Amino acid sequence: MRKNKKSPKNSTLKNDLLNGLGELLVGFIIIALALVLAVLLPTQSNDFEFYLLIAGIIFALSVGLGVFIHLLVRELKKSKDMRSPKADTDEDTELVYPAHQMKLRPEPFTAIQSGQKTLELRLYDEKRQKIKIGDTIVFTQTETGEQLHVEVIGLRRYPDYEAMYAVEDPIAMGYNEGETADPKDMSQYYTEDEIKRYGTVAIEIRKIDI
Repeated sequence: MRKNKKSPKNSTLKNDLLNGLGELLVGFIIIALALVLAVLLPTQSNDFEFYLLIAGIIFALSVGLGVFIHLLVRELKKSKDMRSPKADTDEDTELVYPAHQMKLRPEPFTAIQSGQKTLELRLYDEKRQKIKIGDTIVFTQTETGEQLHVEVIGLRRYPDYEAMYAVEDPIAMGYNEGETADPKDMSQYYTEDEIKRYGTVAIEIRKIDI
């Protein structure tokens, strides 16, 4: 599902980046002050004061350099995340998740891809009970690994497939014109005990172009 709104993620990342750059600036200032002290050290001083100042400078340089390296690595990682292709947003559009993962055989996968099949018939088990209208389902073709994104636009529960088949459109369920829609076809996927225990659900879907 897509929503036409600005994503808050970009502004959050921008703020984090600015904060990180501010911390980097503090690190630079520490290093600069240490260098200034080194330049301004008096050439005529007793040994104790001289070595004490040297130790302080080395400590300040170490802390400053450590802070600088740590923050630089963190900002580089943030920058990489911002450019990652896994990001699910662009400038004006956001994909709404959670995305539920399901596998499909080649024939029903192609039927959904073509727009013919708009109902996915499943057992209403624990996994399917988590699905809500507006969620995204990612179907993976079992032979090729190709993926297809759909939006859930309807959920209709039935006690069994006989009740479902008596109501739902066979074409939308994936049958071709002239084919007999038989609820016993679902026995290859689920046992009678599973159907009796969980019931069934017709998930109405709409393809999303990614």
